[in-house]
Amino acid sequence: MVSVHDLFDVDPNDFVATRDALVKELRAGGDKEGAATVKKLRRPTVPVWALNRVARSHPDLVAAVLDATEHAQQGGDRDAFRDALAQRRAAINDVARAARDVVAASGRAPESQEREIEAALNSIAASPALSDALRRGELTSLDADDADITWPDLGPPPPREKPAPPRPPKPSRELVKARQQLDRARRDLDAAEAAYRRAQEDVRRAEEEVARLEG
Repeated sequence: MVSVHDLFDVDPNDFVATRDALVKELRAGGDKEGAATVKKLRRPTVPVWALNRVARSHPDLVAAVLDATEHAQQGGDRDAFRDALAQRRAAINDVARAARDVVAASGRAPESQEREIEAALNSIAASPALSDALRRGELTSLDADDADITWPDLGPPPPREKPAPPRPPKPSRELVKARQQLDRARRDLDAAEAAYRRAQEDVRRAEEEVARLEG
């Protein structure tokens, strides 16, 4: 059975099907609470998935970003602060480069994810909860509340031998174009869902204000 830990390693295109299969197995085993928790997992964006892969294969690179961020936040004199920022930038560049390699190996265009990867890294480094989730390679989104979810205890993840990186077949132009379109559509959907949630909150506040004035 695929574990929750393994689920974060699954390509976003296969995530929902793999997650639902795990939910079904948990329910069949009588773990309804665990199944409900796993069902809450949202499909990760390509940048989040790529960063999870980097955290698993190159934990030292991720640790360098988070440690350099913590060092920079400690302050100090001007020269020390400038050096800490330079180390942080170099560490972010190393992780971003490794994440772009993951994206390229999946047949996607890495340049289409470059800005999102760096923006995600900056958001993660600023949040202790997200930083801890990335260290484990179990980042679900850039929402710190998601990082605080307690996952069902399915036992420790199986030991992973570090295999030689496979040589993926070169994707066709049609496949690359189709994946780019899919990624753009998913980003548009994520943005629309965020806008919908903000609109709902605006409506709620307006209703409360009307009720207050009418009362």
